[in-house]
Amino acid sequence: LVRRLELLALLLLEARVLVRPLNLRQELALALRARRELGLLALHGAFTNLRDQLAAHISRAGFPTDAATDLAVLVLTSYEGGLMMARAAGSTDPIERAFRALLSHVRLQQKEFADGP
Repeated sequence: LVRRLELLALLLLEARVLVRPLNLRQELALALRARRELGLLALHGAFTNLRDQLAAHISRAGFPTDAATDLAVLVLTSYEGGLMMARAAGSTDPIERAFRALLSHVRLQQKEFADGP
């Protein structure tokens, strides 16, 4: 709540709703900080939503809840990292390798959960 109030204050400052003498450099710094913070909050929310949806699907496929959430995070980070490396390399090879490794991991976990403890 405190963080959200700070962001609101920064946005109000950016919109010049709060009357307080600031120099141009301070105003710019506050505006950039507010935009960055809001962007990070939005990005965090989007990744959390994706993780939760993916974990729910994985859980319905028979994985325990904690393992489903862990696997959802692994899928997302493999995709994001593989995508970044593929762009840098100008090739789909990094993302293809990441997903082959990920599929091997999933198959091993499926066998482990099917066999039981």
